[in-house]
Amino acid sequence: SMAADPEIGSAMRMAGDLMSGADDTVAQILAAPGDRQPFAESNALMMHMPAAHAAVEFALEIAEFASDKLDRPVGLLNAFTCNRAGLMFIAFGDSMEDLAESDATLEADPEYQDFYKRSEGLMVPGTLERGLWQLHG
Repeated sequence: SMAADPEIGSAMRMAGDLMSGADDTVAQILAAPGDRQPFAESNALMMHMPAAHAAVEFALEIAEFASDKLDRPVGLLNAFTCNRAGLMFIAFGDSMEDLAESDATLEADPEYQDFYKRSEGLMVPGTLERGLWQLHG
C-alpha cells in the first residue's frame, strides 16, 4: 500500500507539520467582492471587540470608498468562526500589476490615508496583513 511506502509516509508527516497551524474560517460577506478574476488581494486585520459595531461600519465605509475610487468592487468579510474579531477586505484583479496599481492609487489618496488615523480605537494596531494570490480553475 502507499501508506507503507517510506517516502510517501515521510512526505505525509512533513505535510502534516506544515498544515498544523492552519485554521478553517467561515466568514459572513458584508460587501461582495465582485466577480472572481485571475488574481486576488486580501487585507486582513482585527477589530477591537468592544467597538465591533462601529468597527464594522467603519470598514464598510472603507470598502465603499475603495470601490468607488478603483471603479471595482472591494469586498468585506467578517469572521463567523475562529477569531470573530477578524475582518478581511478582498479585491480581484487581472494581474499582480493591476493590484499593485490599485494599492498605489489608494495609498496616494489623502482621504484614504485619513482612514488610518480614524481607525484608532476601532482596529487593533499591528494586525493588518496583506495576502496576494494567483487563482486557478
